[in-house]
Amino acid sequence: MTVALTILLSLGVGTIAVFRPDCRMTKLPGLFLNGDSYDLFLNGNERKCRMECEKDARCRAMTYHAIWTACWLYSDVKDTGHSHMGSFVSYQRPQDCEGPGTVLYGKNVLHSEALKNKLQEIANYMGAYVFVHSGLREGKDKYHAIGQAADITISDVNSRTAWERLKSSDIFTGDYYVVYHAPGRRSCSTGTHLHIARYEKEGSTGRPTCWVLEGTTSANTCLTLNHIKCL
Repeated sequence: MTVALTILLSLGVGTIAVFRPDCRMTKLPGLFLNGDSYDLFLNGNERKCRMECEKDARCRAMTYHAIWTACWLYSDVKDTGHSHMGSFVSYQRPQDCEGPGTVLYGKNVLHSEALKNKLQEIANYMGAYVFVHSGLREGKDKYHAIGQAADITISDVNSRTAWERLKSSDIFTGDYYVVYHAPGRRSCSTGTHLHIARYEKEGSTGRPTCWVLEGTTSANTCLTLNHIKCL
């Protein structure tokens, strides 16, 4: 699927038309792949294997073996095989996909490398453009004030759907607030988007990720950090 996008002037990069295929990797349970493997590593897990493939433009597909904890990365796939043991799982990128997703910052600044890496991980997972509409800024939000928060939208995915897909994935295992700001008069936000903030600039706190809906009902409108209800 080809997606037509408009990059807004608010991103500081002008208004242009961009066309990008849907790059989300397809999961193939119980299948192993044969092809040109350019890398093999051990002692990983399925998520790490998939992420290594997603962030590498050379990688067209990957196979992971749960018992061997082995990960194969492929630059080309020639054929597939079926495992009756159920220990194999593979992921394959669509043929017309150019590679990993892209984060567009415009003139916005973030001071957290961990947050930047997380945004790239989101872009890779979605196979999409992630638009950063706001990063470091003055105001009441303490995370934006120190460059540890980003307000984003994702190409070809509405923000509520993106929030739900990310929540059901293993992208966020801890250390973040992920807030969906709803449209309409109830929301405190000036526009529908995801607000993603790190508890700490770089290090891990061990705290679980807090998933928040804001502005979807009168009860969850304009919540302060002290009144946020994690879902």
